[in-house]
Amino acid sequence: FWSEQFGRMVQYVGHHGGAESLLWRGDPAEPTWSACWLAAGRLVAILTVDRPRDMLQGRRLIAAATPVDASRLTDPAIPVKETVRGFKMILDGELDNVGETDFYMKGGIDEVIAASQKK
Repeated sequence: FWSEQFGRMVQYVGHHGGAESLLWRGDPAEPTWSACWLAAGRLVAILTVDRPRDMLQGRRLIAAATPVDASRLTDPAIPVKETVRGFKMILDGELDNVGETDFYMKGGIDEVIAASQKK
């Protein structure tokens, strides 16, 4: 969904009916902001006002059902695609002890961690 309202581009993707929490990226009193709905730690819907990059990246995360780091998602300076919890864990070295085969054909970071703990 998209619409132009009072000179601002408003876009929405997903379905927030079953969402457990609502997070704000930016201040709704400002010209640009986003509202993000999460369920089970995953982005399920996003509404953006003049933030097309948030919309594009959010759409991909919704489709992939990837868990996100909610604290990073609320920071509008951090791109939505970089809020993926597993991405941060890898960069911080938290998964250095996990073998490459544990990452193969897994849907999310929780599946990777569970696979590595079965060994």
